[in-house]
Amino acid sequence: MKKLFSVILIATAITLCTNAFAQRPGYRDETEKMLMRYKSGRLSVGGCKLSDLEVKNLIGEQVYYETYVGARRQRKVGTWLASFGAAITVGGTVLKSHGISWDDPAYYYSGLAVDAVGMAMLGGGIAYLCIGRGRLKWAASDYNERNVYGRDRSISLEFGPTSSGVGLSLRF
Repeated sequence: MKKLFSVILIATAITLCTNAFAQRPGYRDETEKMLMRYKSGRLSVGGCKLSDLEVKNLIGEQVYYETYVGARRQRKVGTWLASFGAAITVGGTVLKSHGISWDDPAYYYSGLAVDAVGMAMLGGGIAYLCIGRGRLKWAASDYNERNVYGRDRSISLEFGPTSSGVGLSLRF
């Protein structure tokens, strides 16, 4: 009985100690701090959003001018197209409902035409947003491949704290 109690006590102590170690504040993997990420239309490194000049210095002039500038422009155009497309679609729906309630086919058919234009703008805007987002993510992954992951391509097996406890990680 004493042995069982001792084993349970030791296992509980180890579990509590490893969980406390894994959840200590400020722990971040060194590689995680150097990764470039895309979030909300901006690129960031280590959680800090980057200005256009910082992005240009980090990713290089060729990728900056060929990909980043165009992708940001695509996101901006996509946002405007989607916003105006949604507003025009609402206006077309109002025209159609007015034509139905007053039994006036001119309002109804003009509402259909305005709806078609609004839906086309909305669809084009969403497409531009998705393409721009993909290009920005590509720029971030290209930077990560060249500068973060490309530095050390050796295979390693590590044991250490994670966000949910203790873990084993294989990096290759």
